[in-house]
Amino acid sequence: KALRLAKEAARLAALEQRISEEEEETSEEEFQEMADNVHNPPPPPPPRRTLGDYGQRNDGEIANQGFQPANPVTFDIKNTVLTALKENQYS
Repeated sequence: KALRLAKEAARLAALEQRISEEEEETSEEEFQEMADNVHNPPPPPPPRRTLGDYGQRNDGEIANQGFQPANPVTFDIKNTVLTALKENQYS
């Protein structure tokens, strides 16, 4: 029984030593990472775009009109559908 307790105590001591070594390594790595961040901060995120930004001209170019596929597919809307929409748009 004493031998089992001694083995258990030795195992726990080795485990504690391993954990403390890992904590020291981690803290040194974290310190180095924080020091790097102070000298080389990450770039700031781009400004948040609002809906108004999408309709503005970009340096004199054509205004951004949203998604425009390269090959637009044409389709016909039947006259009955158009008439019904004109009469009651929200039905």
